[in-house]
Amino acid sequence: MPENLGSLAKTNCLRSNLFKDDTSNAHTRVLAYRKLHNEVLGILGKVTELNLDVMQKELTDLPIRQSTEAEIREVINIFFGKCTRPEDTRFTPLYVDLISHLISTIGDQEPAGRMIRKEVMNQCRDTFINAAKKSKQLEERIAKLSEEEADLERMQFAAKLKANIYFLGLMFRSRLTNETVVRAVLDNLLYGDGRRRRIVPDYCLILFMELLQTCGPHMDINFYKDPLPRYVAVLEDFSRTYPKKRIQFLLLNFLETINNNWIPLHGPEAHRDMGNVASPSSPMNNSLPNGSPSGNVMAQYIKPVMPIPLPSIIIEQKNRIPDRGEFWKVMDDFFSTSDVEEIISVLNLIPNDVLLIYCSKWLGRYITTYKYTQERSRLGELFEQLVNRNAIPAKLPREALLDHVKQAINENLFVDQPKYFSHWAAVIKNGRSVFPLSLHTTLLDMLVDNHMGQEVIVKMVRDVHKAIEDNNNKTTEQKEYQLQDRFRVLQALLRYSPPLLSRDETDAEEEDILNSVNDLDMEMGFFRLLGESYEASKSSTALFGAVDTLRGSLLPAYPFISALFTFVRFDIDHLCTYFKDVIRRIFGVRTIVSLFEEVYVQWAHLDCSEVYYFSFVKKILTLLNTNKTELDKLRDRLRNEYHAETFVAHMDKYLK
Repeated sequence: MPENLGSLAKTNCLRSNLFKDDTSNAHTRVLAYRKLHNEVLGILGKVTELNLDVMQKELTDLPIRQSTEAEIREVINIFFGKCTRPEDTRFTPLYVDLISHLISTIGDQEPAGRMIRKEVMNQCRDTFINAAKKSKQLEERIAKLSEEEADLERMQFAAKLKANIYFLGLMFRSRLTNETVVRAVLDNLLYGDGRRRRIVPDYCLILFMELLQTCGPHMDINFYKDPLPRYVAVLEDFSRTYPKKRIQFLLLNFLETINNNWIPLHGPEAHRDMGNVASPSSPMNNSLPNGSPSGNVMAQYIKPVMPIPLPSIIIEQKNRIPDRGEFWKVMDDFFSTSDVEEIISVLNLIPNDVLLIYCSKWLGRYITTYKYTQERSRLGELFEQLVNRNAIPAKLPREALLDHVKQAINENLFVDQPKYFSHWAAVIKNGRSVFPLSLHTTLLDMLVDNHMGQEVIVKMVRDVHKAIEDNNNKTTEQKEYQLQDRFRVLQALLRYSPPLLSRDETDAEEEDILNSVNDLDMEMGFFRLLGESYEASKSSTALFGAVDTLRGSLLPAYPFISALFTFVRFDIDHLCTYFKDVIRRIFGVRTIVSLFEEVYVQWAHLDCSEVYYFSFVKKILTLLNTNKTELDKLRDRLRNEYHAETFVAHMDKYLK
């Protein structure tokens, strides 16, 4: 209105003063943000192998250390976007070198340095985590496209993931990430969320081979012991069974690369005569298929890593090592010919470490396959002949069998193989000298130590006890009883579910395990009887009936004395106070030395102090008032059978 025209200039002045500070600050921040963004993007666009030093200096001269977290995060997004673009893959080593130089210049002590390293790894992690989800979204999006357009979309998606894998490998080789991260990514690509076998998508196998090819030569020596043999076994299986022939050929080519000390035998990076290799600056090296950088270009910008000596299983041998198929064939022929001569001729060409892997896989096939009933009963016979002929070390069959058990636990085969423990017991039953009965206890310890489910453990105890009882009923010949061979369930379950005799409702699951096993194992029954006797006013009256039953059979005396020692090992005085009548009766049934030996074997499995055993022996000798002859026999037995010279010396010192 006309009457307001005079105050218009004043009003505009007041408005300008009101927003002056905020507008100038925002404008300054936008300019600084755009300047940092443009400078970093410009450096990445200009970097080459010739001006790398200059670009490193320009990058470190930028005020990244003084920037905000949002600005640093945007810089990392620019780096990651350039590093994972398929068309820029040939420059990825240069980008990684710039990141490494930037972090080393700023330092991990600075918040900016720590944030850059963390954000780079978070970007890689998010790409892997979201790969399956994005793949599903991709298939939904391209469902309406033509076949050619859909294939193009899939190729671009796979190229993006492959570039990300290549970037992670170069980060590891530049020591910007550790081996644990690489192993986790490899396991995820091959096994998915768990360690069990699955149908692996073809793009996951391609990414797995890309990452392993990039990082494999620079891994620690422990990587070649595990998990590399496990990876190779899976890849060998897929090279024969994978539904796509193209993937089978890629896997065979990659396995040859591993056996050739990570040097490809085919493709653009294959090993050739030096006279035919182009120079680093030649056009051929700068325009490889799929934008992959050549080894000559990469070698100039990636920091050299000290070579790690490879284990014998992948070192090229002068003499050809028979493959697993040849080994399996001659071993399988034994069941029809009963001849080991051809087997021995093949074994002489195989190193022991490779032979251990071959035997482990071969034994696993006969345990996990239903139809090999007759063959399982002759495995002990075969290995015993090979040991007697000095064709294999005496401990190798046992180590191979336990190595298979580790693999079975790792993949949790017991759920998919309901007859696993029955087949295991059949192998041990006919194991002769190479597969002793003590392996039953070793298997139970491994299941407990690896926290297997209660159904698995109860089934193992049930199947093994059933096999032992069937064998005892069928066997008419008298064999010398070996204390080391007794199946010891109590000591394992004490570690699996303490407190063992709890009546608390919160321990209902553990109580179910004990009740199930209590009906199967005699030692568990004696141990529970001791607990009930202790709770009933600390009276040993209830045990006299159990002791009287020991006179009619040889074997129950040993589980009883073992359960008794296990129950009172922390309070030996309690033994002589409340169980002295029981002690006199049980030591009147069997020889003192044999019962002390049984307690020694149980003590070794309980993993407790040797003082408990010494105190037990001293109290029993005092209670029974025996002469020194029995103690001398015990010393000789421990020295000759268990080679426990040091243990005996400590016992003599304690008993003085």
